[in-house]
Amino acid sequence: MGDTCLFIPPLAVGGIVSYATKLYYNEEQTKDNVCYVTVQEFFSNGFVLLLVTFIAIVVRAFLMQYGGNIMDWTTIYARTAMQAFIYDKSLRLSTWTLSSGDMAIGQITNHMSVDALSIHWFTIGHTWIWPIPYQASVKSFNM
Repeated sequence: MGDTCLFIPPLAVGGIVSYATKLYYNEEQTKDNVCYVTVQEFFSNGFVLLLVTFIAIVVRAFLMQYGGNIMDWTTIYARTAMQAFIYDKSLRLSTWTLSSGDMAIGQITNHMSVDALSIHWFTIGHTWIWPIPYQASVKSFNM
């Protein structure tokens, strides 16, 4: 939804410019004696388009902030779960494995910090898998 709100302001700018041009050159259209406003007349008003643009920007900001907050909490949960799992596993390893085996204390610490950080960045990065193709397809359709 937030990505869709991204396309509203550029589309509305064209209508705002045409409305300002009509006002500047006093290009009044002949109006019939109709007592109601059509949807096309309503959205051809530059002030309405300005309000729609403002609302789209505010809604996009709220949705992106909310989505970012959910993403942050998800990455925190994933990273904490990974660190807790590795720490719990390291406590259950025998001393022989730690001293003369293949696994050393430095490797366990490396797994707790670097690997958990990799999971953290993967969780952040995978949230951009679907919005980028969506934005590209909608933008190519609008051009």
